Amino acid sequence: MPQTQNYDKQKAVTDRSEIEAYDGQHVVVYGRYQAVPMPTKAVNKGTPPAEYAIISLKDGTRVYMESYNTDEAKRPLKERTRFDGKMVRVTGTIHRRMPTKGQGLVAPSINDITDIIEEDAASEKDGKG
Repeated sequence: MPQTQNYDKQKAVTDRSEIEAYDGQHVVVYGRYQAVPMPTKAVNKGTPPAEYAIISLKDGTRVYMESYNTDEAKRPLKERTRFDGKMVRVTGTIHRRMPTKGQGLVAPSINDITDIIEEDAASEKDGKG
């Protein structure tokens, strides 16, 4: 994983209004990491694996990690195991509408992710906790 950046100078996203304000810009998204199955319109038999992830913001907005139908959207097992259910900060480019080629979700996403840090660990590392 890349070196931790100086987050004090980054634009922070904690709710939908900040997604709108920083659309297309490099930001740090703060929220709860959740492993989720890939959304689909089809009715599935059984439970699909939770191989993708969202960040749930404080106002309930769901920010998808990377655009669906890309290699980056399927999150690594090690990452999902480490962060699922935890508060994190994710560095990347925020989009109010997920950029896609062809059909996709009309939902916010963070793309070109460079860093994911557990918030409690980040606070201790930064001397804030």
